Amino acid sequence: MNSALVGVSASPRELLQTFRAAETSLDALLGGDTPTTSRVSISSDGSECAPMSDGEIIVATAYTCNPLRVALRGQGPTAVLTLLAAVGMAVFTDRRQRETLERERAFTRAAAHELKTPLAVLRTHAEALREDIAPARRGEYLDVVLDESDRMAALVGSLLELSRMEEGGALHREVLAMDALVRAVFDRLALPLERKGLHLKLNLEPGQVFGDRARLESAVENLASNALRYTPEGGAVSVRLERVGGWLRLAVDNDGPSLTTRELAHLFEPFYRGDAARSRTTGGTGLGLAIVRTAAAAHGGTCWAENRAGGVRIWMELPALQSV
Repeated sequence: MNSALVGVSASPRELLQTFRAAETSLDALLGGDTPTTSRVSISSDGSECAPMSDGEIIVATAYTCNPLRVALRGQGPTAVLTLLAAVGMAVFTDRRQRETLERERAFTRAAAHELKTPLAVLRTHAEALREDIAPARRGEYLDVVLDESDRMAALVGSLLELSRMEEGGALHREVLAMDALVRAVFDRLALPLERKGLHLKLNLEPGQVFGDRARLESAVENLASNALRYTPEGGAVSVRLERVGGWLRLAVDNDGPSLTTRELAHLFEPFYRGDAARSRTTGGTGLGLAIVRTAAAAHGGTCWAENRAGGVRIWMELPALQSV
């Protein structure tokens, strides 16, 4: 008997039904329920058995199928979509890894460049101090050495702070009154503001956030320092905290020149300086607004900058706690 199942291209259910039909016919034949003939068909597709002599029947049976074909039956679209998704994910992951690597390289180059200048200044003035120079000049040279040392220390501290934030360490969250936090930060800057002749305007609506005090204070301090640094003498710094839906928005306005579209797009990148006005001569490390962006993102918020009449406005937006 040639099995009706050999080479049959059918579903597993159809194969099982055919096998059971063949089994039934074979049992009937062997049990004598089928009239004896020279040829007896026992299967629906023409499989046969033939007696060689009285009482002797040679029976050949087989049940074979392609497991892979059965497993993949009806799965063509799914397999294609899965393959395309895997290829797409591989391409996306590769691109993200390349972008991350390029950002890290750019950051490293920028950090090295920022450290190179003060190191060169330090070495130059240190070598000059070894020479026989006038006492008055020695004091000037020592002041330069101290200033550059302080700038390097600030840069290294900012690098470490930004690195800790980007690593996504655990936030020590607590309920914070954002208006009180902002007021406290700007109160500490009262003397620098007075020395530069700047007028401070605070308009703070009460609001609470669930956040890390140290990181949010750092973000607000950097916003305040940025405004203080780039506002011309006699100008004004305006600070506004308002609730918009489920968000608290902090806006820091400072007088000064407007920024180009390119500068606005890159303002929160580490070490970005668009023009001569934002050069190292203004002080700072070039990391302040990058720290603001990272702190806001860690709390589920965001930040952006825009030009306004007579100056620049920088926003930081954070999820607000619902009023009880």
